[in-house]
Amino acid sequence: YDDGHATLTIEDGTAPVLGFGFAPVGIEGAREVTSRMKLYGAGALGAVLFSRQTPVLNARAFNYTFDVGGGVLYNVTSRVRFRLGYKFHHLSNAKSAIRNPGVDGKVLLLGVERTFVR
Repeated sequence: YDDGHATLTIEDGTAPVLGFGFAPVGIEGAREVTSRMKLYGAGALGAVLFSRQTPVLNARAFNYTFDVGGGVLYNVTSRVRFRLGYKFHHLSNAKSAIRNPGVDGKVLLLGVERTFVR
């Protein structure tokens, strides 16, 4: 509202925001349990650049990410496998701004992987 002296801005968090991210550092390891099944663990480090300060006002448009997780890989054929996993994903500006609330996500992974070239 504007009372003639000051303006109060209320942030509601519903405005659209665009972002571009990349995770150039990652690692995944797997251990065979049966001839068709492997257990895997993975992690990655990256960054995201948003079109405005995210996730809140007085944070930054540039944020860092990391994730860690694991699961099961199941070979259906020599070229097709299923992935079932979980990962913990974190996004924050690493205390490089006035506000750094961080955003944590728990992600369930369900996937089909297909190899096209041997």
